Amino acid sequence: MNKELIYIATIRYPTEKAHGVQITHMCRAFALQGYDVTLVVPKRKNAIVQDAASYYGVSTDFRIRYLPAFDMLAFAPWLGKVAFLVHAFFFVLLARLYVMLRPRALVYSRDWFVGLVTRRVVLELHTLPKTLGRLRRWVYGRVKSIIVLTAHVQREFKKAGIADVLVAPDAVDLTMFDETLTRDAARKTLSLPTDVRLVGYVGMFRTLGMDKGVGLLMEMIGQLPDDVRLLLVGGTPADIDVYTARAQELGVLDRVLFVGRVPHTSVPKYLAACDVLVAPFPDHPHYRYAMSPMKLFEYMAAKRPMVVSDLPSLRDILDESMAMFFAPGSIEGLVTSVSSVLNEGEKSATMAMHAYRAVQTHSWEHRALRIVSHID
Repeated sequence: MNKELIYIATIRYPTEKAHGVQITHMCRAFALQGYDVTLVVPKRKNAIVQDAASYYGVSTDFRIRYLPAFDMLAFAPWLGKVAFLVHAFFFVLLARLYVMLRPRALVYSRDWFVGLVTRRVVLELHTLPKTLGRLRRWVYGRVKSIIVLTAHVQREFKKAGIADVLVAPDAVDLTMFDETLTRDAARKTLSLPTDVRLVGYVGMFRTLGMDKGVGLLMEMIGQLPDDVRLLLVGGTPADIDVYTARAQELGVLDRVLFVGRVPHTSVPKYLAACDVLVAPFPDHPHYRYAMSPMKLFEYMAAKRPMVVSDLPSLRDILDESMAMFFAPGSIEGLVTSVSSVLNEGEKSATMAMHAYRAVQTHSWEHRALRIVSHID
């Protein structure tokens, strides 16, 4: 009989946000490791009408259990964090009852407060709290194990006396990528111009209220040759309006292609259509120490050369043989690095191949196996 795992997530599901992709793939990967997996989420108003399997383009080898929820976020969004806390409080109460009825199940969650529900929980933490107060220290000290994304966060926990912490960076679904898809074929499929060079960025434009470097890309494109275009895939409609206005101010609107959000299954095609992929994260503590962006692993799997900010969190995964680094926030460094990648075809192709080989050990299945081995 398979071991049971309950994944508790306080999210709207499915969701267009990246954490939905990550949670879906981890549930599937745990199922492939022999667990009987149930994803427990609140029942919330959702504009996405597709089921999870269709929306994320994967087979859901796990059950999805929707619990009733007091969805204050739907009718009182102006309350912001307060609305979320009220919603989360009532959901966690129901989740506690659900867990109590399954005393043999292992619980897994990205929400630290699920550690208040049960001791038999593995917490996967994607941010490092500014302070470790008494409540969090108590929770982190009583749970079964803690999973973090970077070595820096692991060190900070160990300094605080919390020793059972495993580093497990994010991952990628390698089966999504077609090795035979050429750049021109991808562009024709997506109706993108074939007579220009494309610098590509895929993902949200802002996180935690911070620009993720898209503004820097706007400045960059005006300093590159006329045959280079910036392809931006993602962003909310509001963010697209903001950055469209910014591109217009800089006089580069005709050189920026806004695609907007696309199904996650389409992302590999857009990556394949590019000549170079960029991850221009700013020098902020979250980006510097805590993040492990899924886009980085998708870039690696796409076999396209990369230009990335020189941050410790990215150095955990990449080195100079796999990507071109530039000082975060430096427009001169970004322009020089992108120009170098565009003009040095053989060197760029070699870097892309090294990154592709390295990403083979960063599948969701590898990640789940590592976590399961640690827990066991």
